Amino acid sequence: MTDRVVFVAGYSGRGKTALLVRLVERLKKRGLRVGVLKRSRSRARVEVAGTDTQRLYGAGADAVGFVGPEECFVRRRGPVDLAEAMGMLGEVDLVLVEGGKHLCGVKIWVGPGAEEGSGSLLAVVDGEPPSSDVPVLSHQDVDRLVELITDHLARGQ
Repeated sequence: MTDRVVFVAGYSGRGKTALLVRLVERLKKRGLRVGVLKRSRSRARVEVAGTDTQRLYGAGADAVGFVGPEECFVRRRGPVDLAEAMGMLGEVDLVLVEGGKHLCGVKIWVGPGAEEGSGSLLAVVDGEPPSSDVPVLSHQDVDRLVELITDHLARGQ
């Protein structure tokens, strides 16, 4: 599955989430099934206070799930590694991971501070590349980023 994973990495406050929203919209228009994982050092804030699932989780349940007619989610306690989390996304053509600047893999780096050595850079957005062969794009170049991602998927690299 790692050949279908692209990290959108960079330091906090550089626009990774805004860029991901636009990427997902464009990739979906091309017919791709897209999963997204957000890596964070802080606790998840995923539920509305007072909902049944929040109350059950708050009571100490080790895992709580919600299954509705058009969506579902599972929240569970304890660490989950990235590979296991990707498996939970189901059948997708591509997994975009927000974060992971120190993990190995294909990356789109957002903002300054892009480094070589922890995978390959597909592009740098609004920053300086570590080498001249890495495309430098702006947050407005979403269509070009989509092309780079789909080319990466087609190569299976």
